[in-house]
Amino acid sequence: MQGRPDNGVYTHFGPPEPFSWGPDISSLNGLTNFNPNRIFQKGNSFKTGLNAAFEKGSNFFNFNYLNQYEEGLMSPIKSNTNHFKFNYNFPVWGGVMKTNASFTLSKDEMPLAGNNYMNVLYAAWNSPFHFDTSQLLDNDGQNTASQMYNNPEFLLKYNRDLRKESQINVGTDYSIGLDNWTIGGNLSYNYFKQNFNYGQIPMMVQVTDPEFFERYFSQHFLNMKLHAELNNYKRPYRIFFDWVHQLESIRLDKTRFFGYTSPENFPSGGQSTKMYDFKKQRYTSVLSGRIEYKADLDALALTDNLTQSLIYTNTNQQSFSYQMNNRLLLELENYVLGDLDLSFELNNEMNFSEPDLLSRNLNFNSLNQDLSNFTVYAEPYELLLNKNLKNMRESKNTEVALNAGVHGIFSLRFAYFYEKVNNAFAPVFKSDEFVWENVADYHQQGFDITLTKAYWFLRSNNFNWDFNLNFHFYKSKTDKILNDQSRVPFFGFNEISKNYIEAQPVGVIVGSDYLRNENGQILIGDDGFPLVDNNLKVIADPNPDFTMNWFNSIKVHNFSLSFNFEWQKGGQIWNGTQNALNFFGRSMLSADLRDVTGFVFEGVNTSGQPNTIPIDFSNPAYDISENRWVRYGLTGVASEAVESASYIRLQQVSLNYQTKLRKYHYSAVTQFSIGVFARNLWVSSKYSGVFPGNGLLGNPTGIGLDYYNFPLTRVYGISLNLKF
Repeated sequence: MQGRPDNGVYTHFGPPEPFSWGPDISSLNGLTNFNPNRIFQKGNSFKTGLNAAFEKGSNFFNFNYLNQYEEGLMSPIKSNTNHFKFNYNFPVWGGVMKTNASFTLSKDEMPLAGNNYMNVLYAAWNSPFHFDTSQLLDNDGQNTASQMYNNPEFLLKYNRDLRKESQINVGTDYSIGLDNWTIGGNLSYNYFKQNFNYGQIPMMVQVTDPEFFERYFSQHFLNMKLHAELNNYKRPYRIFFDWVHQLESIRLDKTRFFGYTSPENFPSGGQSTKMYDFKKQRYTSVLSGRIEYKADLDALALTDNLTQSLIYTNTNQQSFSYQMNNRLLLELENYVLGDLDLSFELNNEMNFSEPDLLSRNLNFNSLNQDLSNFTVYAEPYELLLNKNLKNMRESKNTEVALNAGVHGIFSLRFAYFYEKVNNAFAPVFKSDEFVWENVADYHQQGFDITLTKAYWFLRSNNFNWDFNLNFHFYKSKTDKILNDQSRVPFFGFNEISKNYIEAQPVGVIVGSDYLRNENGQILIGDDGFPLVDNNLKVIADPNPDFTMNWFNSIKVHNFSLSFNFEWQKGGQIWNGTQNALNFFGRSMLSADLRDVTGFVFEGVNTSGQPNTIPIDFSNPAYDISENRWVRYGLTGVASEAVESASYIRLQQVSLNYQTKLRKYHYSAVTQFSIGVFARNLWVSSKYSGVFPGNGLLGNPTGIGLDYYNFPLTRVYGISLNLKF
């Protein structure tokens, strides 16, 4: 259906009407159903690899090549990656010199940067069923069902996003034994280069001046390490010394293009201006010492590892920082408890860190964007390491663990952890740019239980069952806000975001809510509809109650079966996709409820009396702005879209067959294996959106926010390995 009320009846108008509130499509002649999910196809991924090795005495050479080619779930999306790796080890001066080199080259055609891929979903899912999007252009403009969203196939055809990356790694490692000492070091060099072109398309709806960006980024990273180790086996301790020098150099060059007149002169035909031409270096020196002490104390075996490091960096006002790690392990000897293994661990760690010289993730740009302008959202700003960050992030971790197990049957580990973070940093928009700023102190605590190697009922040479069952629970809380603000958003949009808020869990979701009285009751207006609070409020907590993962590997003769389940219980997610589809009349919810009449919202009027005013969700006698969902705008009321994020899924399953062919002398193949695998075969969730485990803008930090997030993909494959 498409249209709106007109003269007391639902009327079909056709493009460019934005609303699907017209008559039933089956009552209209000459219209055919159109599947908005036709933008999807079956994606393909092919991996081809070759590994060759040669060994003679202390000389060892290895070569590895891997090619991966993928065609995405939307037809123009393609990627191709080639990876080469060499290793060569040889004896020299009484020691062994290990060398390695690798080279990676990748090309992604139309990676749909920023919200471009979400824009395609936004356009496809909002287009009414009768509107065929295959006709792209019309009267010098794109053919679209509405001036509020684009034609999805137009976006796919004219998108020119392109990402090319290359990376080179070379390194050498040498060590030699001298009496009780082992002395050595390594030297490595990494070079990374990325050319990333992305942006908006001319003739997009609501975009008056399309922007396209050419972004060049390069990084040189040099690492030198000197190492000394004292191994005196007559004494209960070992001593290690490390001195690490790191030099990082980056370059950013970014140009903005604009002034396009048509898709034909896009993207190279526009005007241009330089946005960034940035170079920066960071030198880091780390001097660390570690002592490992082992002793037998009657029925106990004690192991203690203490590492302390002094760190210097030239990019922070602190300059010098300190890092400490201590791990204490107490093990009860087997002769006391027979086959029962029992041990106790105490781990303490303190470290300081600062952001990268340049953040490659550009999603923080959305923090100063309105969600209502989602279709024109761009990512122009870069996040550079700056002098505004006065302090490094300080993290103090404590973990207490108890391990118990029966030898050869099972092992159970219970761990409690506590982490305190001071001077956490986040991107903040100031003076027309984003900068890193120390924004909050917070802590988190929880426990982790892991059960492994439980194959008690049957075990033989031809059968083996290993599994790992992990249960993880944690809670977090923001202790203090450091920049005199009531809250600090670190991911999302102006109207909906994840935040640091004092005394609240880290990442609570802030958005719009209905106006409520001191008792929490919704206030109802004189027209019978709930009123909306002008202030944003905490509406959801995306942090789960717990997560559980169950990994299994079963081997029977030459066959092996592996599978794993993931269970997330609790947590909440904002389903903004549902609100937008409700607004356009394109959701199943709006279809099922649009004929509801005489409904009375639960709440009280401004005088405090229970509401008794009946309303109609959708009445053709009224203007469309009076509609139950349209009246609250495109993004709706955020709190109404909060749902449970619980889910269970079969994350991966694979079946393999492997056999050795050495007994067949006529065969050049010595080992043969073939297998099939699948990912995301089954998901169970009450969530009405695509998948609660996917994050906004494709970023894991955005988990808990869903606005046309990409659906969970189901993957099938086959693998073949031959060894000569």
